[in-house]
Amino acid sequence: MARYSEAGDIINQVAAEVGLTPVADPFASTDPAFVQLKYILTSSGRELLGAHQWQRFVQTHSITTAVPPDTGNYDLPDDFGWLIDQTGWNPVSGGNGLPLGGPLSEQDWTYLVATNLASSTIYISFKQAQGQFQVLPQPPPDAQDITFEYMSRYWVAVAASPTVLAADEVTATDDVVLFEPILIQKLLKLRFLEAKGFDTAAAVQQFANAFSQWTGKDTSAATLNMARVRVFPYLGWRNVPETNYG
Repeated sequence: MARYSEAGDIINQVAAEVGLTPVADPFASTDPAFVQLKYILTSSGRELLGAHQWQRFVQTHSITTAVPPDTGNYDLPDDFGWLIDQTGWNPVSGGNGLPLGGPLSEQDWTYLVATNLASSTIYISFKQAQGQFQVLPQPPPDAQDITFEYMSRYWVAVAASPTVLAADEVTATDDVVLFEPILIQKLLKLRFLEAKGFDTAAAVQQFANAFSQWTGKDTSAATLNMARVRVFPYLGWRNVPETNYG
C-alpha cells in the first residue's frame, strides 16, 4: 500500500507543481482547475494503462466446459482489457496439457466449421468475437479446463480494499491509484498543462524520463547470456503435433 498514492494526493501534488494551492479534498472542490484535474486523472490513467503491459494488472481467467447446453461461447471478465498473447492453455490438470489453437481468423473459423475438422483435432481452438471468448469444437468436450491471462482495465482500488482492482476511474479522494506515483503524476501534469495551453516542453521530458525508468523496473529481467544456447519453444509445431494419436 505504501507504494501507491491516493487520488487526492496525486492531484494536490500536481496542483502544487503548477502553482495552485492544494486543498483538503480535491474531489469536493468547485475550483474549475481541481475539477479539471479530477477528470484528467481518469483519462490519464486509462491512457497509461494501454501504454505498457504492467505486471500489476495481469489477471488469470479460467473456464470449465460442461455438457450441453454449453455452446462454447463465454462472456469475458467484466474488467477484461485484452488477451495476453500465447497464454491460452488446456492444462494437463483438466485437459490434455496442450496450448489452445488460435486465435483463429474469421477465415480459419468458418473453414473449420464448414469442414467439421474442429471435431477431429487434438486441441481446443479459440477466437474473440462479439465481446466473447469462443472455442471450437462446438459444443465443446465436457469438463475441459481452459485458462488464459489478460490485462485488466481496472487500475483503481477503493480505500476499503486498497490492493484489489476495482475500477477504471477515480471518484473519491481516497481512491488508490495503482500506478507508480511519480509516473501518473508526471502524465497528469503534462495533460493539465496541455489543456491549459501552457508550455509543455519540460513536462514532456519529465514524463518521458519517468516512463522509461518505470517500464524497465516494472518486472525483473532475464539474465543475458552471450553464449549460444538452446531455447525451449513453448508454443510451436514441435510440441503441438496433430497426428500419430490413437
